[in-house]
Amino acid sequence: MKNNAVLKIIITINTLLWASACNAPSKYQDNHQLEQPPTLAIMDRENEGPPLTEKKPKTGLKNRVSLLDSNYLNLKQPFDKAWDTLATALSLNNIKISDRNRETGEYFVEYDPDDAHNESDNVSFFSFKDDYEKATYKLTLEKKVESVMITAEKTTKTSLDLLDDGDDIRFEDKNKDGKEKLIKQLYSTLKNDLPLE
Repeated sequence: MKNNAVLKIIITINTLLWASACNAPSKYQDNHQLEQPPTLAIMDRENEGPPLTEKKPKTGLKNRVSLLDSNYLNLKQPFDKAWDTLATALSLNNIKISDRNRETGEYFVEYDPDDAHNESDNVSFFSFKDDYEKATYKLTLEKKVESVMITAEKTTKTSLDLLDDGDDIRFEDKNKDGKEKLIKQLYSTLKNDLPLE
């Protein structure tokens, strides 16, 4: 009898404890309302500088590139850096480099101005324009005092071999080519979309 009474008391106490746990206020069940410890900034111990923060990657050369008369790009970089920067911009635009000569500062690229995506063009997705044909363009980098001037010209030669100087490259009528579109597309990429190191 004594054991039954003790057992009933234990069961009653467990039941009360369980019931009180189930009816506890929700602020104790959910810990997101509890006070959080402060977040400490991590100091740059090597340079004894300010706290390190997560930097967003900067893009584009901004004011270090300018468009002159929609036919020329002025890039405020030394020639060697400008050579690599232009290659990166061409790659970002999926413009195929068919040949290049660093000594003369020339890139030969395959380009179709109709494929160029321009934010200023108000062309719907379903419209089709075929004003230009895919052609080879020569991009020339010319050293200036503190910058590099980039120009574009359309060539009539489709397969170029710079090692064979026997063939002269002829240029078509300037009114029929898309060199201005190429320059503007490269300008937009260099100014706004080029990833910086």
